[in-house]
Amino acid sequence: MTVVSNKHRRVVELRSDTSHVQTQYVEHNALLGSQNVGVATILNNPAGSYPDPPLSEFNIQIGLDGNTCGKFDLGARSFSASVTRGLICLAPPKTDCSYDIDGGFSLINIGLPVPIFNEAMQAFNGAHPPDFELLHSMPFRDPRIEALGHTIADNAREDHKTDALAVDHAAFSIAALLVDKAGKITRRPGTPTPLSDAEFAQALDLMHDRIEEGVTLTDLARLSGRDVYQFSRAFRLRAGVPPYKYLIWMRLDLVRDLLRTTDMPLVEIAYACGFSSQAHLTTVFGKTLGLTPGKYRAGA
Repeated sequence: MTVVSNKHRRVVELRSDTSHVQTQYVEHNALLGSQNVGVATILNNPAGSYPDPPLSEFNIQIGLDGNTCGKFDLGARSFSASVTRGLICLAPPKTDCSYDIDGGFSLINIGLPVPIFNEAMQAFNGAHPPDFELLHSMPFRDPRIEALGHTIADNAREDHKTDALAVDHAAFSIAALLVDKAGKITRRPGTPTPLSDAEFAQALDLMHDRIEEGVTLTDLARLSGRDVYQFSRAFRLRAGVPPYKYLIWMRLDLVRDLLRTTDMPLVEIAYACGFSSQAHLTTVFGKTLGLTPGKYRAGA
């Protein structure tokens, strides 16, 4: 669905006719990552008919809560579904779409630019492009896409510092999963090779240099002349985890060093190490290391 903020700036795509958009129900809207992924959280939207004009992006709606019926037409064929948590609909670009919802609903709306899908398709081999028609004519569930969608939405919250690398990883992963779901394609033959020593060192240097503000997956991939999918696979083969997870480890290593060697307040350490707040640092530190930063400092 087309969503705009109450300031009328583009989120997924701003249209001149916004009379059907319930702007007061839109929260946490933003353009994120190196590809300007549009995201908005829509809460407690009332029943109604919502016609959407053709948009330039693939639009993904992920149900948050509610249990209401809806009729959808995303350009392939109309279908009915119960709008519940985790239900996913994929609307194609450049297509008129319509939504008739019988009751209130909440959802995450993500606009993935077409170039992200083009990069995803380059990671596959086949004479024909993937056929998304089935995905445009049925609702589906995918816990992986749902979790990745929440990662993007969380980065749009005002109390959350945007992590461009996490957004890029989530957006490209969603596109890859959807391309894979569309079928009629096969993966490139052969096994990807891990990053070389020099490539790995270059990636870590850039991640360290931008540990406070963050780095994008595109920036990292450009260092080795690979596309983002080739780089992500090669990095994971080398490090055992994706780049965004490795960056968290690097940030936590710096946190522990500062806790041991300085008297900096926790809030200053959090910002210096790329966390959005002291609370964010405490949460990640506890989940990863099993204790709070304060207890770590006391025992250091």
